[in-house]
Amino acid sequence: SLLVGGRSGAHALALYAAATSTAAFAMFPMIAVGASTVPSFSRWWQSGDRSALNDLAQRAVRWAFWPQLAITLLLAVAGRQLLGWFGPGFRNAWPALLLLLVGQLANTATGYIGCLMKLSGHQRQSVQAIVVFAAANVMLVLLGIHLGGITGAAAGTALSALCWNVWLYRLVRRHVGVFPGIFDVLLGRSPARQLDDEGTPSWRLAASPEAA
Repeated sequence: SLLVGGRSGAHALALYAAATSTAAFAMFPMIAVGASTVPSFSRWWQSGDRSALNDLAQRAVRWAFWPQLAITLLLAVAGRQLLGWFGPGFRNAWPALLLLLVGQLANTATGYIGCLMKLSGHQRQSVQAIVVFAAANVMLVLLGIHLGGITGAAAGTALSALCWNVWLYRLVRRHVGVFPGIFDVLLGRSPARQLDDEGTPSWRLAASPEAA
């Protein structure tokens, strides 16, 4: 928002703020589910039961993603009308709203990956990714503002969110050894299934000297 206001002025900032405020409603399921499930991640990690940790992570993403998808579709359909409540001209922020919703949905689709890294003691492994993608987010948003105003800014935000979550998802797979995304749920992936298919579960590979 600060970048939008600094580069495009107060009017663009108001439009972008309306879009982000409206899009924020879609995140309520992830926030609510996370509050009740995330604290248990560390307990299953400490116990060494990757299967139970995987089940909990997949249950959490399942409970969060589908309600968020429903809210996202509702906001996408009713977005113009909702933005119109902010005042004349705010409906022009609807394309930015759609892109922000896509970015948030990508964030939820990969599951509670940030929490899994922190609560399993792997926060240091994600620091480099945080720095890289924070810088990338700034550059993409600035480029988006230059090319497309607030819609471009939202596109830059969504793209950086997608890249960040895919990267962090890979770190979780490598260091934590679970399959926390909604696509993992749909495909029925688990540490045990990975053992059957490839011979060694990913969390054992991550703990080996070769993987380290």
